[in-house]
Amino acid sequence: GLNYRLTDVADSLSLNQLRKLNKFVNDRNKIAKKYEKLLNKKYLIVPKIRNNTQSSFHLYVIKLKNEFNHLHEKLFNFLRKNNLNVNLHYIPVHLHPYYRKIGFKSGMFKNAEKHAKTSISIPIYPSLKNTQIIKISKLINNFFIKNVKK
Repeated sequence: GLNYRLTDVADSLSLNQLRKLNKFVNDRNKIAKKYEKLLNKKYLIVPKIRNNTQSSFHLYVIKLKNEFNHLHEKLFNFLRKNNLNVNLHYIPVHLHPYYRKIGFKSGMFKNAEKHAKTSISIPIYPSLKNTQIIKISKLINNFFIKNVKK
């Protein structure tokens, strides 16, 4: 038998974090609105924020528009070199080793593969400062200004 019950310490920490949940979600939504305002939609698709709704914004995923897909890896490396903790999300399930072994191949789920090749998660967390949001947005916008041929 396995015991999956929380320890008293883990339970106490969880309850404390749950009390902060609404603030965390509100802070993330404010950050997302700032990103939406600051990031250049000429190059990117950003998450849509509908009126009277909220997202947990566990991640803030920017997606390169089709004509700029070739810059995906370069943008990712540029942001990492500038000490931004960006990530790629997610490797399509059918491309993981287990699924490849049972016969799944590249090209079988083109939309999932395209999403993986064009998306980058940028920092979003409740304590992200306005100056950091502006810096991140400027870095991304300036990257495109410097790398898109006119």
